[in-house]
Amino acid sequence: MILFSAYTPKRCPPVQLSPKYPDPPPSAPTTTATDDPTAAFREQPKKLRADFVKAAKQFDALVASLPLSDGGEESQLRIIAEFQII
Repeated sequence: MILFSAYTPKRCPPVQLSPKYPDPPPSAPTTTATDDPTAAFREQPKKLRADFVKAAKQFDALVASLPLSDGGEESQLRIIAEFQII
């Protein structure tokens, strides 16, 4: 994976989600286990989609912040670590 990620940025332009990509709809509040035990199971795909979009946007922000060739891999890892603290 490291080879792929080290090779790809030099050969391909960065791909980002469109800024017009809609935020996922808020998930409905889950019911208690006594009401309907399958309610949480039915809501799981919605939560997974919302988490995926959130992770994709965070990944795009991290990739956009990386310099293309300034300082090499060490500086890129340092910048990613700084963003993860935020």
